[in-house]
Amino acid sequence: MNIKSLQPHKFRSKKSPFKQGYYNPLFPNKYCGQTPIIYRSSWEYKVCKFLDESQSVTKWGSECICIPYFSMLDNKQHEYFPDFYFEYNTGTTIRKIIVEVKPKKDLTPPVKPKKETPKTLANYQRAAQTYIKNMEKAKACKTYCELHNMEYKFVTEDSHLNF
Repeated sequence: MNIKSLQPHKFRSKKSPFKQGYYNPLFPNKYCGQTPIIYRSSWEYKVCKFLDESQSVTKWGSECICIPYFSMLDNKQHEYFPDFYFEYNTGTTIRKIIVEVKPKKDLTPPVKPKKETPKTLANYQRAAQTYIKNMEKAKACKTYCELHNMEYKFVTEDSHLNF
């Protein structure tokens, strides 16, 4: 497994609306990834907290799995580091789950703007590229999960953290 270099986004200021920082686990013996643990949004923080504090989660890591994928956007091979990996004890089995945290809007195809201005078309193109990239990563991760007897899930702003 390759390990992603972990560091908070340097381009975000302290006035940024995105909550990010280092997560300090209450149960560090369950954590199996590289430290420090970085969260890049309030949703990622909530997932860290859930994975750390849930008694059913026996092992977890952040950006600890590297999955190669090919992008048709630039015709190049890339590496995808899903946000979280964890093992969940159901009482009868251990489920191995990979989770990606994304806003809902990045997981649905964008709608072409009714009024086509340079700005609306640029925003549409950016949203379309984001969607395509996310679907390429998801396809590669689903294949990886099938090969390794794992599950792949998205967490969005509407998700409830019950696996």
